[in-house]
Amino acid sequence: MRVQATGNYDRVLYSSNIGSDIARGSGEGDATARCDAYRMEGLTQYQDAWNVQKEMQLRRMRDADVADAALLVEHPAVYTLGRGSTEENLKFDPECPPGGCDIHRIERGGEVTFHGPGQLVLYPILNLNRHRRDLHWYMRQCEEVRHSLSGKQGMMMSVV
Repeated sequence: MRVQATGNYDRVLYSSNIGSDIARGSGEGDATARCDAYRMEGLTQYQDAWNVQKEMQLRRMRDADVADAALLVEHPAVYTLGRGSTEENLKFDPECPPGGCDIHRIERGGEVTFHGPGQLVLYPILNLNRHRRDLHWYMRQCEEVRHSLSGKQGMMMSVV
């Protein structure tokens, strides 16, 4: 499957049916929902990756048959501030961030998060109506996809 879109993510790295073991027989979600994984090559500015995520989300909102996606991205040094965060959560002056890196206010939850070179970030783009509405299930599925992708890419991954 090839994706027609802006950005440099036109090759599916891995395609899998996620949640089949957990969702089967649960009466919730689709036990065979497909998830295609994409990798944006090189260092990708946070805003560029965000634009690709929004584009992928819109495709899924317009067409319920488009597969779920996992987007793998490596960013140059950047801090993100979630909805619940304030600049007081930063351990530096926001007018003079370390190394001159960017700071982005984001729509997601959470506090302050640092992303940087050498750190691969997994952004899931999912139609949640296909899956169980259970946070613990969701987190296990993200871990399953992450482990599968790390093996396919010849990488070792850990949670920090």
